[in-house]
Amino acid sequence: MIFSFVMKFNLKTVFVGIMLLLLGSGIGIYYVYNKVTNPSTTPAFISDLDGSVEVNKGNGWKPAMINMELKQSDSIRTMDGEVEVVLLESVFVRFKKNTQGTLEELSSHAVRVKQIKGSLWNKVTRLFGVTGYEVTLPYTTATVRGTGFLTKISDEDQILVGEGEVIVHNKEQELVLNPHEKAVSKDSLQKNELTADEYEEIRKEISDDIIRLKRLRSHIMNKYQGIIEAYKKQYNTSDDQIAEYLDMIDRGELDDEKLINATPLKLPVMYHLKEINDLIKKEQRTIMLEKQ
Repeated sequence: MIFSFVMKFNLKTVFVGIMLLLLGSGIGIYYVYNKVTNPSTTPAFISDLDGSVEVNKGNGWKPAMINMELKQSDSIRTMDGEVEVVLLESVFVRFKKNTQGTLEELSSHAVRVKQIKGSLWNKVTRLFGVTGYEVTLPYTTATVRGTGFLTKISDEDQILVGEGEVIVHNKEQELVLNPHEKAVSKDSLQKNELTADEYEEIRKEISDDIIRLKRLRSHIMNKYQGIIEAYKKQYNTSDDQIAEYLDMIDRGELDDEKLINATPLKLPVMYHLKEINDLIKKEQRTIMLEKQ
């Protein structure tokens, strides 16, 4: 039985951020394997919401709700609020105040958002096989393969890069932007360095990306709530203890790779969660280096 294998280890030693709890529910291996080896990816959902935000799914504007699932062609607009949308469990898009956009394409080979007005923070994590992302603005298009950048629309388009590389183009020109650079476009494309205020705005968004990644991890864990509850009952474990074990992984006090290797059955969702854990640690290291 799985339980007899797991109980040979100290709980804090074998806990792999939810990985083992997928095996610790008392359900037969065959059932668990079929339920969790091919978890479905949510095309888009609202992970965070503050203030007045509306969604149009083709039948008029309606109030947005936390955890609301979205699909291709849905539109989002903010008034005095902000909203965070996660695309294919890989791309974070933060709609700031007075912003409107449409989810134009949602597929593993092409993710595209049409920005109509306002400001978006875009974070491309490259998790789960999604590598390409585009934001189309009135005068320009920004294309990335793994980065964090801000797009703004006023009387001109602005693309401000915090991480990685962004390719910006209009009908006649193309620019490659590196970290701490921006492009301004209306009649033509121009490259400039970020101002001090813009740099601080970008730094805050990068810092908040850690919170976004942890919310995504919770979203994936919630898909297996029944298994989690069975694990908690079997081992008399609380939500606070699970949160602490995850924090230990994030701090590097538990090695999730070694712990996964110690489990009898390797499931894809374990590695999905590990990808998120690794990215959280990477973002933490980046922030620490910038503070030095």
